Amino acid sequence: RLSRVRRTSLSLGLQMRRIHPVALFVATTSKEAARDSCGIFGEPAHKKVTQRSAQDIATSGDSARRCLVVRDLRKGSPIRCRFAALKKDKLMYLNTPEIDLPHGAAPVEKASAPRIDLYMSIHKAMRQFMFDTTYRVGRMDINDDGEMVATLDEVDALLHECSGHLKRENEFVHPALESRAAGSSNRIMEEHFDHIDAIDALHTEVLALRTAAPQKRAILARALYLHLTLFVADNLAHMHVEETAHNSILWAKFSDAELEEIHHRILASIDESEMAGVLRWMVPAITHQERAGMFGAMQASPMPRDAFNAVLELVRPTLEANNWQKLSCALDVPQVPGLVDFR
Repeated sequence: RLSRVRRTSLSLGLQMRRIHPVALFVATTSKEAARDSCGIFGEPAHKKVTQRSAQDIATSGDSARRCLVVRDLRKGSPIRCRFAALKKDKLMYLNTPEIDLPHGAAPVEKASAPRIDLYMSIHKAMRQFMFDTTYRVGRMDINDDGEMVATLDEVDALLHECSGHLKRENEFVHPALESRAAGSSNRIMEEHFDHIDAIDALHTEVLALRTAAPQKRAILARALYLHLTLFVADNLAHMHVEETAHNSILWAKFSDAELEEIHHRILASIDESEMAGVLRWMVPAITHQERAGMFGAMQASPMPRDAFNAVLELVRPTLEANNWQKLSCALDVPQVPGLVDFR
């Protein structure tokens, strides 16, 4: 028998066109499951937090916003999940960015023409990386040492890339936003601090699993999977704010030439090995038109031909056959290196 809060929450979910998976989790979880998901982290050292189950939250008469507060295993820093709010005793999903757009900044959906987007391509890469890593952790055979090590290596690589990505946004994008719309990056900057704490906590969990005795691996692997999915879910909502609210400000306050200059500075800050890792996830995640545009610009640049061919060879295994065929046709390069193409 479904509890009243579960029935109400599921009914709300069916009425909503889009619902975040974490919102659904918070809405439908049992009291015991909620205690497991929160209590495993304990109470933050710097801030007293009352442990409340999803049912406790959903049936509260309080109309103030609530967020699920969890704590990383090492530092006790809160990792906040901003997916639920209370209004008239109902659990509601928040999908509206809490950023006031300055005068002249239109929502991204109303952009009159394509603009330079500092976020979309790299965020597609990050999503691809996050989804693949989460999938691998979820199916990881903890009794196969080679598979476990390879999977944990990918988790560490993802966390390293997440750390580098947010640092580049802090260094290049946020100062630009603040220069023309003071305070517009505050929310995302605060979330970046949360993400840094979460990254440290996940690194710690990976290390614990690497060095654990075989009989302890199962519980540690399960915890890592649950915490990684929570981290990914938070990042999905976070990236949505950047791609909508932040882009609205950037497109209102900066010309394409200025945005291109920021983009070039970001690219120049990424070393060759890290760029190879970024391309490995980005190229299969973007559209054919975006791929053709990116490699076409690379092909037309002063980049040495051997270097360009090396980049193509790096990304070719990441593409499905039909996508590689379309890209090679667009670039007018042989589908198989070293062979003459008679198309």
